[in-house]
Amino acid sequence: MLELRDAYKVLGLREEADKSEIEKAYAFLIKKYKNIINNEDDDARLKAQKELDEVNDAYNSIARKKIQDMEVKQQTPPNPVFKKLGIDQKKAGNFVYYYKFHFIIGFVALLLAGHFIYSVVTRVEPDLNIVFIGEFYPQDSNILKEKIKKDLPSVTEPSVDIISLLPEQEGSVNPQQEYAMQMKAMAVTAAGEVDVYIFDRANFEKIAKGSGLESLDRLSQELDTDSQKFISLKPEDGDAEHIYGIDVRGSTFLKEVQLDGKEAIAAIRVNPLHPSAAEEFIKKLVN
Repeated sequence: MLELRDAYKVLGLREEADKSEIEKAYAFLIKKYKNIINNEDDDARLKAQKELDEVNDAYNSIARKKIQDMEVKQQTPPNPVFKKLGIDQKKAGNFVYYYKFHFIIGFVALLLAGHFIYSVVTRVEPDLNIVFIGEFYPQDSNILKEKIKKDLPSVTEPSVDIISLLPEQEGSVNPQQEYAMQMKAMAVTAAGEVDVYIFDRANFEKIAKGSGLESLDRLSQELDTDSQKFISLKPEDGDAEHIYGIDVRGSTFLKEVQLDGKEAIAAIRVNPLHPSAAEEFIKKLVN
């Protein structure tokens, strides 16, 4: 059995991760490696199977620890405070159980109100908004944020969102979760608060053909990269082809933050909020 710290590391999680985060990471990793096992060559399959075994071992190690913690909790001796006050701890527990949702709803409402007020007072507006949409496996976005701030001095408060839209096949994540991700992608692309997209091919073509992306004709002339990486197409309401995307698969920048998918196409949203920062980020991905 793995050490607990190593188990969380295999799943790409913090040790403070809750049950939902653990289940989500495990489901994504299972799907990732099953996809490789079902579709890649022998060497890739062997490697994927080994990593899949490590993922299962890590998940089982965490699950065992959770069960042990529950057993210890159940064996905890009666609370001396209840005893001194002459209160039946079991009855008190039952009262809390039956009315817990009232307490929870009230507490959550109070927290939300406090959080809203705090957010309004302390909110710092992002100066670069980046969204990944497509076949990208979830990672800690803070890693990418820190690298952006380190490599792009002009950017002090980047925003990063990863919307994973994985191909449907046996053993995939919960359909409700997939549907929620699709709705989120639609909302994000419609909201207009994005500067840079990183797409897989299918989602790039969907947005580009709908005239949702900025032409990169001018920017492409400033980039020191193979012209074959430029992706041109004609929007449905356009009269000519323009460059709307750049293939950044294999980008050193993305590899360092473990976000290099099988397909990765960088694009700038039409009328971005921060055009200079968006172009600077694209150049960093390419160069």
